[in-house]
Amino acid sequence: MSDQKQAQDPPPPLANYPMKGDKLPPPPPPPPHPQPKTKNRGDGFWRGCCAGWCCYCCLDACF
Repeated sequence: MSDQKQAQDPPPPLANYPMKGDKLPPPPPPPPHPQPKTKNRGDGFWRGCCAGWCCYCCLDACF
């Protein structure tokens, strides 16, 4: 009779396998977003501004 009882018992659950009544732990918080890298603007604005004025003056002198 013990052989028949062993055949009817389900196998034990796997280790760390969630059961029906178990509460799941909360998910881990998302990783923090990295700070965006800023670009060094340097003298780009002033170079563009001076180039524009130079172009304007040259065109004004030519026409």
